[in-house]
Amino acid sequence: MKRLLVFIFILTLALSLAACGGSPANDPANPDNPATTAAGSGGYVPPVKRTPSITPAAGWEENTQSYHPMWEKETSSIQLSVDVIPLDEAPTPEAYVEFAQGKLKNSFPEAVFSETKQAKAGGMDALEYTYTITTWGMQLTLRTLYVCRDYYAYTITCSAMDYGAASADFQRMIDSFTLE
Repeated sequence: MKRLLVFIFILTLALSLAACGGSPANDPANPDNPATTAAGSGGYVPPVKRTPSITPAAGWEENTQSYHPMWEKETSSIQLSVDVIPLDEAPTPEAYVEFAQGKLKNSFPEAVFSETKQAKAGGMDALEYTYTITTWGMQLTLRTLYVCRDYYAYTITCSAMDYGAASADFQRMIDSFTLE
């Protein structure tokens, strides 16, 4: 059990670092946007980010040691994170997903990714994919959803050693996703 907790902690740290975007950039798609020019020197200033939240399914406990909001149950976890979309590298939601996947592939070169597809998170449009990694002799399946709004990527990452056993709980929590 101790080995599993260390594994989940290291995986959480790696995913947090992998999901980090670059520094904000000017918005080339909309140079007249007040958010783009608000800095005075033409620098990009994103709108105020919103706080993502979910309603945990029964039996899931919050991991208060995690940098990002995270809940766990047995060998499964769900984590929320927020990143500024680096518009110079990812001007569209689809480009951001490719950008984030590239970061993950650097951290987990053996990862096998599904195709990216349209999804919903709390009724909001999202992009999602799944992937598997094997580390320390254990296989882990992850499902990642991105809700891109107002220059931010709100990310939901579900991970489990037995994804099928947790999939109904994951879907309930994804359906409860809100931005406050």
